[in-house]
Amino acid sequence: MLRTLALCALLGLFLQSPALAQDDPAVGAHLDSAVASAQAGDLDSAAAQTEQAIAIAQSLPDRFNGLYLLAQIRQAQARHGEAAILAERAAELVRAEAPDDQTAYQSALELANQAYYDADDRDNWFRVGTLLQEMVNAELALFWNDLDGNPEHVFSAAHCPTRLGPAVRSYISNLNATGTDVQCQYVFGDIPAPRISVFMTRITSASTLDALYDGTVQQIDTAFGHPRQISADTLDSGGFPVRRGIFAQGTTRTGLWLSLVHGWSLKLRLTHDGEVTDEQVNAVADALFSDLPGIDAKLTQCAALANRPDAGQASPGFSDLLMLQSVFEAAEHAADAQCFLGLPDFNSGDGPLAWSDLDANGEVLRYVAANRDGSSDYRVILGRGLLPTLEGGAAYILASRNDDGIFLLGAFDALPSPQQFIDYAQRAAEGELTSFGSVLVDQNGDSQITVGDALLESSQSAPD
Repeated sequence: MLRTLALCALLGLFLQSPALAQDDPAVGAHLDSAVASAQAGDLDSAAAQTEQAIAIAQSLPDRFNGLYLLAQIRQAQARHGEAAILAERAAELVRAEAPDDQTAYQSALELANQAYYDADDRDNWFRVGTLLQEMVNAELALFWNDLDGNPEHVFSAAHCPTRLGPAVRSYISNLNATGTDVQCQYVFGDIPAPRISVFMTRITSASTLDALYDGTVQQIDTAFGHPRQISADTLDSGGFPVRRGIFAQGTTRTGLWLSLVHGWSLKLRLTHDGEVTDEQVNAVADALFSDLPGIDAKLTQCAALANRPDAGQASPGFSDLLMLQSVFEAAEHAADAQCFLGLPDFNSGDGPLAWSDLDANGEVLRYVAANRDGSSDYRVILGRGLLPTLEGGAAYILASRNDDGIFLLGAFDALPSPQQFIDYAQRAAEGELTSFGSVLVDQNGDSQITVGDALLESSQSAPD
C-alpha cells in the first residue's frame, strides 16, 4: 500500500517526507530536499526539487509521492487550480496501476476536492465529491438510503440528507475504517464558502455532553488560533439539549452545535466570513438537530432488540430446505428499518456486518450477516420459516449463501437473540456448522436440491 504525505495545515506548513522507501535513491533525495525546503518556508525551492523528482521517477511509489507532494506545495502557495489537477493525476495513477490501494486513492481525491473548493471551482468540486461519495458507498458500505432516499448512517441512525435547510450536501466521508466517526460536508447553494461539517462519532467513554463540549472548544481554540467566544448557551431540540457556542476572530465566525444521544455525538461546525446570515446558519442547525427525537427512538428500539433472550434450536425439515430460495429472495427487498447488531465489538472491525431488518411495526423480519465491502455474495440469514405449519417446518431457519449455492444450517423454534445469531454467523463463516442440505442453481436457472445425512437422520428420528 502506498503511504501518502500529510496535508498542508492552513497555518504553518508541516509537509512530511515520503514514508514509503523510494525505489530510486535519486528521487528520494530530491523529495527529502523538497520537504526540508518546504518546512523552512521556501516553497519555490520545494516545488523545483519536487518537479525534478517527478521528471526522473519511474516506479509507481516515486511518481505518486512526487505528484502528491507537489500538489500539497501548490495548495500551500494558493495555486489551488494547479494543486487540484496534480492531486487528481496522483489519484488516477493509483486507480490505474494499484486499484486495490484505496487509502492512497482516497487521500489524493480528498486533496483534489479541497483544492477545487479553495479555487471556487464548484463543478469540479462536486464532481470529485461524488467520486468520494461513491467510495463510501462501494468500499465501506456504512450508509444506505432510507425510505425517503436520504443517506442514513447505519450505526447512529443519523441522516446526511441532500439538503439541510438552505445548505446542499457535497459529499460524505468516513474518518475511520470502522464507520464510527463520519463527516458530512455541506455548502450554501452557489456560495463557495463557508464549509459546513457535520460529524457523527461514537463515544466509548462515559463522557457527558458538557465534557464533550468543553473538549471540542479546546480543539477549536487550537485549530483557529484562540478565537474569542462571544456566546454560549444550551438549546432544546425536541426535548434534547444541544450545546451551542459562537466564536470570533476578526471577521471570521465559527459556530459549534453539539448533542449526545445513546453514546453517539452529533456535531455541527460552521465557519464563515459574513457570506451568510444568522438566519441561514440557524436554519442549518435546526434542520440537523430536529432529527434527534427520531435518532433516539431508533436507537432505543435497537437497544431493546439486543435484550431479546436466546431461543431453542429445532430440527430442520424438508419444507425448510424447499423454502431456502424464498428466504433469500425476501431479503432482497428493502425493509422499513434496520438495527445493527453487536456494536461495538462485532461490527467494529474489517469483518462482516450484522443487522436486523424490521417491518413497519418494528417486528424483526430477519437477521443478516454480510461482508462489509460487498466484495463477495456470501451471506448468512436467519429468516422466518415460510411453511412452519407443515410437518417439520421451523419458525425460523438459518442459512448461508455463497457462489456455490444456498445451504440450510439450522432451525429455531423462536427468534434468537442478536448475540446468538452473531455466534452462529461467525461459526458459519468459519465452516463449523453442518449443512442439512443445499439448493444449487445452474446456468439455466434450474434448481438442484441435495439432502444431507443430518436432515435425513433428524427426519427419521422425528416422532410420528
